[in-house]
Amino acid sequence: MRLTDWIQFLCLVALLAGLTKPIGIYLSKVLTASGSTPLDWLIRPFESLTYKILGVDPRREQTWVEYTLALLVFSLFGTLFTYGLLRLQHLLPLNPLGLPAPSPDLAFNTALSFA
Repeated sequence: MRLTDWIQFLCLVALLAGLTKPIGIYLSKVLTASGSTPLDWLIRPFESLTYKILGVDPRREQTWVEYTLALLVFSLFGTLFTYGLLRLQHLLPLNPLGLPAPSPDLAFNTALSFA
């Protein structure tokens, strides 16, 4: 490796080491139900609305059955969304090469690999 490669590597390590504590503190505040962050005034209304629409009580933990069901439903919708994107690829914008949509079996295999 050249000297510039080592300098770039050391700068990345220093940046990651410097950001570890502040991001850890922020995440601990965000992931605690009673924690507060500087962006709460902006995020809380949307969070509360989402909780009301979905019928979620943020003070109650999920049971293992609820968690498993939520994980399976999320994976199902993610797989269907990815499959749809792949199959409609030729119609979507930002396709400068004009690539055609993959075959149904390839799109299904790719969508499942991302799930």
